[in-house]
Amino acid sequence: MRPAQENKPAPNTATTLTINKTQTKGLYVGLKEHTLSFGAFVAEACMLRMMETYDPTLRKHLQSPPVLYLGALSHPRGDSRFMRRLLLLLLLCLFVSCGESENSDRTTIVVIPKGTTHEFWKSIHAGAQRAAIDLDVDIIWKGPLKEDDREAQIAVVENFISRGVSGIVLAPLDDAALRVPVMNATRSGIPVIIIDSGLQSDDYISFIATDNYQGGRMAGLEMARRLDGKGRVVMLRYQEGSASTMKREQGFLDAIREVGDIVLVSDNQHGGATTESAYQASENLLAPLQDEDGSLTIDGIFCPNESTTFGMLRALQDRQLNGQVRFVGFDSSAKLVEGLAAGDLDAL
Repeated sequence: MRPAQENKPAPNTATTLTINKTQTKGLYVGLKEHTLSFGAFVAEACMLRMMETYDPTLRKHLQSPPVLYLGALSHPRGDSRFMRRLLLLLLLCLFVSCGESENSDRTTIVVIPKGTTHEFWKSIHAGAQRAAIDLDVDIIWKGPLKEDDREAQIAVVENFISRGVSGIVLAPLDDAALRVPVMNATRSGIPVIIIDSGLQSDDYISFIATDNYQGGRMAGLEMARRLDGKGRVVMLRYQEGSASTMKREQGFLDAIREVGDIVLVSDNQHGGATTESAYQASENLLAPLQDEDGSLTIDGIFCPNESTTFGMLRALQDRQLNGQVRFVGFDSSAKLVEGLAAGDLDAL
């Protein structure tokens, strides 16, 4: 059994890596074709982390040397393979930081997503399965069903701490509520990598994410461009405590405030973690914004993630308002890309 503090990093040594989406065009802004998903940016960030921190000989665990695709519009071998490499590289970073689990002679790494229903997390799951084979380690995939179940995610983290796993990859669905569980993992000698969404703590070995604030700014500037710098806009928020979407929302607001003739009509409604809750919130938001003739009294809508974007898209389609308002969303799924191609969405 290893000492409890063996893998505890020194204070204030956690590394934050971000990829600027203005350089890599990770959003679909202005494009009606498939580009890199969020996972690609995490993979690129992880490659940087690996190349800066670990001995090059450790790259033998990869099928081929790591290659940076910074600035690429798409991956030459397709998103699915790139998503698999995401977990391969991410887990390599963790693999070299931890030893065998206390209860096994094999390395066991648990990957804990925010939820398991969104398309992005399904892609991450596929990557985890492939990474388990490529790294010859045991990967456990376990997370709450919905992205609003804080207690379930906390329970998952605490359960795997007690089981003495070798390492944890965590996408915290609440930047405050997961602080204590992560601290407990680190104090138990279990290294933690935080992905996708930030944590109000530095008890981890690395934080790997996109620059969500810059992504929100890009969305705001794209909205301003499509409205020629003037108009009435609403934003449907995701949920409180989600650091990634809160930064996107703030970036969007800051960007449109720089344009003097854009009026923010509403930004205090939350769609929540599911398409159903986001659809209902969208209905409630749109209803008072329609004139007697059915036309909208707003010119633009922004939604900061997959569930809010799809819920709003459905509400607009059901009200036959699709295409009648500038609509900028965030994240991607097959249905959202279809909406983009049909002109019901202006940008992702």
